[in-house]
Formats: sequence, structure tokens, C-alpha cells
Amino acid sequence: MYTLEELYSYEEEGRRIALEYMDRADRIAYGRIRGWLNTIGRVFDEVISTLVNIGKVDENDGYYLTIDYYDAINNAKDAVYTCMSLQYPPRECDVAKSAMEEYNELHKGVFGSGCAWGLDSPMYNLSFALNDLTSCYHSALEEFAKYISKPIGRKGYETKGATENAVEFCRLWDKYSEAMMHDYLYYGDDYEELTCIAKKDMAQLRVGSATGHRTIVDFEQGELTYFDTDVPVNLVMMHLFEKLGLKCELGPYSVDCYGLDKLDKDKIDKLAKYIAAATSMDIRIEELTALIENGRMPYEGRWADAYQEHPEIRECFNVNPYEPLESYSELTEKIGITGKVATEIESSLTDTGMLAVAIEACSISRLEWEK
Repeated sequence: MYTLEELYSYEEEGRRIALEYMDRADRIAYGRIRGWLNTIGRVFDEVISTLVNIGKVDENDGYYLTIDYYDAINNAKDAVYTCMSLQYPPRECDVAKSAMEEYNELHKGVFGSGCAWGLDSPMYNLSFALNDLTSCYHSALEEFAKYISKPIGRKGYETKGATENAVEFCRLWDKYSEAMMHDYLYYGDDYEELTCIAKKDMAQLRVGSATGHRTIVDFEQGELTYFDTDVPVNLVMMHLFEKLGLKCELGPYSVDCYGLDKLDKDKIDKLAKYIAAATSMDIRIEELTALIENGRMPYEGRWADAYQEHPEIRECFNVNPYEPLESYSELTEKIGITGKVATEIESSLTDTGMLAVAIEACSISRLEWEK
């Protein structure tokens, strides 16, 4: 029987090798990858067996989850042997994805959402396969952790050995997520998928229904990683994180920050609010963009109730939808969108999209609830 700490260590190892070895074709790199693939199936089987034994997963579903997961592992193993002999790095090593597609569909039926975000890539390579195997293991492990943990509010869970920092962060995030749901800022399916698991000195959060939409707040390392495939949302989140004093880099599917250990209590509180705000942000930005494009005031959409309840955000919506670029410039000057975030916004979005992102960033930064 594995401890929860050991179970999470296999997830961390999977993410590490997928990142560190994606461009390496040497025997050491492939040896580490092969070793992890040889182990993760047994560990996954332990997690699923426990969920079956405590009645959280149907026995028949548990059997096929394990079979399909092993098939996906075997596809990755076949690619390892082929690409190692040809000296192709994982990023250039094709993997058959049929088994992972089957697993992902079954996972969606059992747990409510998919877990393999790399399947949409036109070229499914070993790096994607390792990330998907890790992501699907993580999703099952989240369900496992819920049932051996102490609840924190409605959506948080405290595991044995969790530090006060991790537990308090989940408590703060849970408070803000409930407040945002109350103000109709969430899409219902997103809310159902929310979790925050406090383990050791870390908070691991699922922040939406999309595959891979999660956040890791690592107090021990002083690091924060926000995962998302939506560019406008990543730009808003990077702006908010940097306003707190974090140093961040924009990745293809993530915002990676450090300096968490430098934040005081008030800034940690704001960080929990900002991460709660990531949920359904893509939908809010899409609505804002559509309203502006149609010449309507942007507070008529999902922000309508919050606009009435929170006078502190109304200035953010005081824009001219017929002059989006001018309004964007005026608003960004007020809220301080600068540097790489500003460059990325202005190079990747339409005028109306730019204004929608600025309104969202402004509103989230100013939104307050009673303590």
C-alpha cells in the first residue's frame, strides 16, 4: 500500500521527465522514461483498486480503466524502443494515440471530464503521451485524495501532513470561489469540477472543467504554475500575478511564476482570489468581446449581477464600445498592463478582444467581498 505522499511523487516524476527529457535522445533520458512507464501502471492500478473498494468507482469501470491505461502505457513503451534506436527525442517521437483516446472517453464517463489534453495535437508525440499519462493519473489521484482527506469548506480537502499555509490557501480559495458562484461569475459545469487539495506545503487546484485546467501553488519551492490553453486568460492571469510581485514567464500552455515566498498575508489572500477568478474566465472574456463587437455595454453579460452588487468595479466598464482601441489604452493606463503582457495582448488579439481582456483584469483586481 502506497502512502499519499508516495502516490503524488509518481505524478511529480512524470511531469519532470516529460519536461526535462523532451529534447534528449540519449540512453539515460530514455532509461528514466522507460523506468517511469514500468512503474506508473502498478501505481495507477492501486489508486483505481482503492476507488473500487470504497465504492466510488464501479468494479467493471475500474477494470476497463486499468486495461485502457495499460494499453496507453504500452503504446508509449513501443515508441520508446523505436525512437531510442533511431535517436529521436520524445518531442519528435510519434506515438499511437488510439489507446489514450479510448481511455480518455472512459475516464470522462467515470469521472465527469477528460484528462488527456494532448490528443488535439495534430502530431501526437512521446512528450504529449507522457504528459497525458501523468494528467490522467493525477485526475484519478484527485478523486482518491478526496476520500481519505478532511474537507475544507465545500471544495477543499486537507490531506495528512498538509501545512498551515496549504490548508489556509485552500480555505481562502474556497471562500472566493463560493462568492464568485454567488455572483453568477461561473459557468455551472466549471463549478462542479472545482477542487483544492492541500498536501504537504502545496495546494493543488482544479480550476475548471477543461482538461488540464489546474494550478499548483508550491509554498516550499516558492513557485506557482497556472495551466491553461486559453491565451487571453493566461495573459490576464500573468498580469494579476505580476501585480502581486511575482516574477512570471508565459509558456505555451501555462504561466510559470516564482517569488511566492516573498508575498505577505494580504497578497496571498489576493492570490487565492485571482486563482478563483480563473474559473470560467474564458467564457466571461468571450461574452465581453461579443458585447463590445455588437456595440453593447459590457456589463450586460455575465458580469451584470456583480456590476450591480460591487460599485468598486463599475469604473472598469466605463468604456466606449465603438472605440475599443482608445478605450483599451485608457483602461490599461489606469490598471498598469505593461511589459510582455501588453505586448502579447496587442500582438495576438483584436481591438475588441484587447478591451475585453482589460475589463476582465480590471474587474478581478478590484472585486472585493466582506472579510
